Amino acid sequence: RTYTLIDNMFKTLSECFSTKNVHIGMDEARRLGRGKYLDKNGLLDHAEIMKKHLDRVLALAEKYGFQCEIWGDMYMQAAYGGRYTHTKDESSRVKPLIPQNLKLCYWDYYHTELSHYEECIDRHKKLTDNVSVAGGLWTWKGFCPNNRYSLEIGEAAIKACLNKGVDEFYFTLWGDGGAECMLFSALPSLVAGAEFAKGNFDISNIKKIFKQKIGMDFDLFSSLECPDFIYEKTEVVNATRAMLYSDPLCGIFDANVQEDIAPTYYETLSAYLKTGEDNPKWGYLFKNIRALCDVLAVRFDLGVKTRKAYKSKDTATLKKIVEEDYPMLLTRLETFYNAFEAAWMTERKPFGFEVQDIRIGGAIRRVKHCKQTLEKYLIGELKQVDELEQEILPPFGMTRKNINGVGYANLPTTGVM
Repeated sequence: RTYTLIDNMFKTLSECFSTKNVHIGMDEARRLGRGKYLDKNGLLDHAEIMKKHLDRVLALAEKYGFQCEIWGDMYMQAAYGGRYTHTKDESSRVKPLIPQNLKLCYWDYYHTELSHYEECIDRHKKLTDNVSVAGGLWTWKGFCPNNRYSLEIGEAAIKACLNKGVDEFYFTLWGDGGAECMLFSALPSLVAGAEFAKGNFDISNIKKIFKQKIGMDFDLFSSLECPDFIYEKTEVVNATRAMLYSDPLCGIFDANVQEDIAPTYYETLSAYLKTGEDNPKWGYLFKNIRALCDVLAVRFDLGVKTRKAYKSKDTATLKKIVEEDYPMLLTRLETFYNAFEAAWMTERKPFGFEVQDIRIGGAIRRVKHCKQTLEKYLIGELKQVDELEQEILPPFGMTRKNINGVGYANLPTTGVM
């Protein structure tokens, strides 16, 4: 039944598209040959299992005239012990297991060193002459792109391709964990990548080309990533997602919040982003991220401020926070929701937005509940706020004072979502 499904998939592709090139994935199957397969068949080399399956899939592809490509990491692991860290060289054993009509794509979204890419390309080429390379435009960590990191990755990877004679390179834009990031916010990296491929690495010239092609200033467009980089410009951060969903009473990341930085940072950034809102084509991107900044100007420190006033029994300050900050946050959350919905519907179909309704709707409802809890405490209906009696610990054992690297399911609560 599996191969009947795959046959029908190729049949449908042949009816829908003129291209004869199909990427069939098959990456990150690290447990291949384990589990029930191991019980039934005994321990087999996963490269041999891959070949057995690939032979059948490629025969079906050939039936419809398709040439296929897969991610190369499984063969890299079989031949060298890992995707990027290589502990052995069994390329001579693995090479015969790779169908020669199959293209291997070396994918790498993380490294910025030219020598690393050149080494990995060489290792792929020891397995087959049919090699392509894929880099990543970071659109999968939250609401903001990471063009700065994407440009570093892209420049190193494309230089390696030019040096090593690889004539096919492409960027991936994934949507892990909700696809909150608008894909067109990665345009600075896409335009730059196209120029890198021509051998143009002059960033000042690329900025001029961007202005001609896109109709906006490169640096202004690139500022759509800035909300995430409130503390430091590390490679992977998602402060916006983390703090949007941070709980005001038991925020997981509150131990890492550096108080009184966020309000000024996000208010200043919001004013700058406003200059992009009037663009008739791309203004929706700026309205969306600007509305998020307005939320974070209040929300980022809110849990810390609430706990501080409660712990010091400063009821006057706590009352002011409840009467001013919480209502302001609720208003701004609604504004952000509307801007985010408009951006989503501009770029996408509605499927998937139900996830955003649940998440953002849950955040709004939780802020209301926290406000009501604090109001009950202030009028004496509650003797204490249990959540605020607990100690906030460093999130996930992090030692650095940063806010990064977790998906939505780990953000609103330490309970099971």
